[in-house]
Amino acid sequence: MELTNYSSFTRDWRNRGIDYAIEHSAELGFTSVEFIDMYNSQSMIPDALDADHVNRLLKKHGMHVACYSMGVPLHHNMEKNLQNVLRQVDMAAKLGSPFFHHTVTLMSVGREEMIPIEDMLACVLPSLKEIANRCAEHGITTLYEPQGAYFNGIAGIDLLLRTMRDEGCPNLGFCADVGNSREVDELASLVFAHFKNDIRHVHLKDYVLTDVAPKGIHYYTSRKGTYMYDCEIGTGNIEFKECFDVLRQIGYNASFSFECTCDDESMRRSISYIKNLWENQ
Repeated sequence: MELTNYSSFTRDWRNRGIDYAIEHSAELGFTSVEFIDMYNSQSMIPDALDADHVNRLLKKHGMHVACYSMGVPLHHNMEKNLQNVLRQVDMAAKLGSPFFHHTVTLMSVGREEMIPIEDMLACVLPSLKEIANRCAEHGITTLYEPQGAYFNGIAGIDLLLRTMRDEGCPNLGFCADVGNSREVDELASLVFAHFKNDIRHVHLKDYVLTDVAPKGIHYYTSRKGTYMYDCEIGTGNIEFKECFDVLRQIGYNASFSFECTCDDESMRRSISYIKNLWENQ
């Protein structure tokens, strides 16, 4: 079972440097890492990382890059953000990542006035095609996950993937995120089942779902008004068993990426929960 450190790896890298982040990930029992960068970050990865140094560190600890992610709104500052993403794709190739996952809008449910999804797709499609083609040039598969207010849930993701394939975009896949589809009130296990033939990578997290707005912590609100906030994996309301049932049906043997930022003891409990569920269910 391949375990990937995602959010906590990024936190460690930002706060204590890449050497510590990789060594610490290995100490926690991870076999790979996932990079993420945001379009508005003060130090973008292509400018802040020495790929050769990172690759030496990864080899030293018997690790590799499982995926490289990018958070970006392609409908804002379109040319600037597109060029930034293309630079990130080139860095992903230098780090040997097989996958490049990126957002499309970063718009959450209820946070901004929405235009029809077809209009949004028409706006960002030229950029999506260029990114997918650059990934293909490097032999990288472009991944899309359930995300935000637009390309989320079965209908939204289906429209995105189907349109891109109709436009001839190569090497596309689905990043199966266990939590994001709850923003549009759809069970992750049903989304997994619908896109099971496209699943290439998995993001793990957990949410507590409640009808009462939490106080003093960050939370999300679903389309139907359910409040969601992060919690330790295995202590919330995500249906991991049903999601894993789908993954077993397709013989999934790629990475499980932990998209949670927590202390070491919480991470060890999360890893133990996932390993036990996957190996003993």
